[in-house]
Amino acid sequence: MQNLKTVDFGVAFTLTRPAPADYEDKDGNTQTAAANEPRFNYSNGVAQGLLLDASLSETAAIDDVPAFNASAGHWIIDAEFYNSEPLKGMGLDERFSGSGKMVVSYSGGTAKVWAGGQVIYTVEDYTPAEPTHICEGGMATIGGLTYKPSAISDADAAALATGDFEIYEWTPAELFEASQDGAWYDPSDLATLFQDAAGTIPVTGDGDPVGLMLDKSGNGHHASQPTTAAKPVYRTDGMLHWIESDGIDDQLVSGANVDLSDPAYTFYVAAKGIAGSSNQVLSSDQSANRKAAIQISSDATLRVLDRSDSLILLDVENDNLASFVAALRHNSDGKRIRLNGTDQPFQSANTNVRGVGDSIAVPLNGAQLIYGAVVINRTMADQECAELDGYLAKKAGVTLS
Repeated sequence: MQNLKTVDFGVAFTLTRPAPADYEDKDGNTQTAAANEPRFNYSNGVAQGLLLDASLSETAAIDDVPAFNASAGHWIIDAEFYNSEPLKGMGLDERFSGSGKMVVSYSGGTAKVWAGGQVIYTVEDYTPAEPTHICEGGMATIGGLTYKPSAISDADAAALATGDFEIYEWTPAELFEASQDGAWYDPSDLATLFQDAAGTIPVTGDGDPVGLMLDKSGNGHHASQPTTAAKPVYRTDGMLHWIESDGIDDQLVSGANVDLSDPAYTFYVAAKGIAGSSNQVLSSDQSANRKAAIQISSDATLRVLDRSDSLILLDVENDNLASFVAALRHNSDGKRIRLNGTDQPFQSANTNVRGVGDSIAVPLNGAQLIYGAVVINRTMADQECAELDGYLAKKAGVTLS
């Protein structure tokens, strides 16, 4: 930790990073820090602080917080965050973007995050905990951390919190920033739902038929159904939103083929089954031997299929037909399956999976609720999967395992 003195930290930490990484020194020159060596960055000769980049598996574990007080205390954080959770483990459980000075105060079972002279986030029934990492996820530049084991008044916290921060909201749009082919369907966005396949009559309320669901990925793979009897309906309970099919013939199918010819692709869906119906929640193709599918069977099991109905990669009990978030990931190094945020073992030794160029059916010939679905023609990083797990879990009211 030879450079620790260059930044005013009030805690000790141990940095880990498996590979060397670059930073800028005070003279504007690019330097390379060795593996597990911290990077204290400058910009035009001005010290910025400790760089932390989750994409480099770079973490700063806190060794100790001096005189930590579990009843009341406050942090003053001088930092720049992009999609980063400050002080991981202390109980905020939100990521922020912005820069400047942030104040985190807690007392009386409530925690407050202050920025721009006001409270931007509150945690009720707060249980104080000593943080484990200086930040988590995304990117961060930490210019200084100050901890004091005492309560602070709202007026003092507001005066100290001069930075500009906001809660970071990740969406699947980030998956498609490099123009990858794929599709993203979100029934909670009424602006993407129409009662007719032509897209002239908007869906406005619970029970409206859905003849068109727009693809939000930017690729134009809109899913439609011109036949009135085969249209699913939009449903909402005021909090969650979904597309519901009748278990007979309802389905929405993309009109333009999604290029899944690359051997790396990912299917993600948040859904819930309806008792007594065998149905495919998300499918790339209706012809056996070519499709990839996520299915709820008539015996109330959740199945992930690849290439044909006979190749079952995952078969788990779902007797109460609970909502779920499931994914089939085909990477260059083989297949992976996720269920509610956790990788699952394969139940078939056959790993010969091919990509297919085909339409997408959401839902396909069955009764189920669809809260959201994403298909993308590339490998998804583990961090991206974690983000998408969390995003879809909120859409479906699912607690991740």
